[in-house]
Amino acid sequence: MDLLLSAQTALVTGAARGIGLATARMLMSEGANVALVDIDADACEEAADGLNATSTSGRALAIPTDITAEQAVSDAFATTKRELGTVTTLIHCAGILDNKTFVDSSSADCRKMIDVCLLGPMLCIHAALPDMIANHYGRIVCIGSDAGRMGQARLSYYAGAKGGVIAQCKSIAQEVGRHGITI
Repeated sequence: MDLLLSAQTALVTGAARGIGLATARMLMSEGANVALVDIDADACEEAADGLNATSTSGRALAIPTDITAEQAVSDAFATTKRELGTVTTLIHCAGILDNKTFVDSSSADCRKMIDVCLLGPMLCIHAALPDMIANHYGRIVCIGSDAGRMGQARLSYYAGAKGGVIAQCKSIAQEVGRHGITI
């Protein structure tokens, strides 16, 4: 499959494992250089080392980052630009899950979920857009969930955060589509 990613730069959040790591692997197989962003520094470094050892195209760069901290996100994008080039593709896979009934949850549980699953994508999109707008090109994918569309028992604040991401992406897409950016 040729996704026209040769020599492009992608930043993938939640890239140390799961969907994020599989996404980074696929992007690299298509020739992209990939910044792996994850809060788990050791797993992030291990993932980058593993990808670099097995890739015949593209380069992986580990950037341990807390996506809920605006300066950390800004620094991750600056490091990516300096080391790999301007980010043309953002794939947001970072997330957490908390399997509790609503009545057993606390406001701290909800706040952490909102910070990671709604604020995190917003901060990453905000950091990516200036260069994408200047270059009249960008691709952004934020992983959502059926829970965000339909709700799900024991995942109330996760569903709320993911529903927010879905609405946020649709709204931002309406603002930046004229610049050649898809979300």
